[in-house]
Amino acid sequence: MFTLNNKNSRFNDNSHLFHDFNFFGQVNLSKRLLNIFTFAVMVSPFCLLSGQTIFAQVDENANYSEQKVLTKDIVPPPLNSVTTDERRQLKAESKLKNRTDLALEMMEARLLNSEEFLKNDDFQQSLNQLGNFQGLLIYTLDFLKKNQGEKSSLKSFKKIEINLRDFMPRLELLRREMPFKYSYHIQKLMIYVRDSRTDALSPMFGNTVLNEGGN
Repeated sequence: MFTLNNKNSRFNDNSHLFHDFNFFGQVNLSKRLLNIFTFAVMVSPFCLLSGQTIFAQVDENANYSEQKVLTKDIVPPPLNSVTTDERRQLKAESKLKNRTDLALEMMEARLLNSEEFLKNDDFQQSLNQLGNFQGLLIYTLDFLKKNQGEKSSLKSFKKIEINLRDFMPRLELLRREMPFKYSYHIQKLMIYVRDSRTDALSPMFGNTVLNEGGN
């Protein structure tokens, strides 16, 4: 009986060791979990950034591959030309204002032709007319820039800008109605028209305006 009590006494004396072990074991486990969590928080932004970079590269490669597939069957771009007769008529106009008005009338005619060809599903001829449309625009803007010092040049630039703004919705309708292998070039034409509007407006905010105002 004494021996049993003695054993129980020794067990009771050592029981705090098991409690201490469990306590310190839990503390160490908590520290480990805290370290793991801290490491994860520190590393996760770099992992996220790396993941985004990888996915962005994958998307870029996919877009490039898709673009190659899409552009493979695109028809050749239309010729941006001005006919000999159109050049003759434009050169016959001595006044800048009249020449600008005539050029806009020719561009309107080309756009109308393009719309008519589209009604008959003649996409190539419709696109060709837009090539002449852009050729007239390039030819007219170049001429206005060379004669920018004339008094009526600002009014001519403004008239060009207003008409280009009105042309844009009609070009957009043509783009929507054509198959992509044709409308691809209309999209590029619309970008050029947008940039041309900016070019037509820029002389009105430059030194030319100040000089004319001073006179």
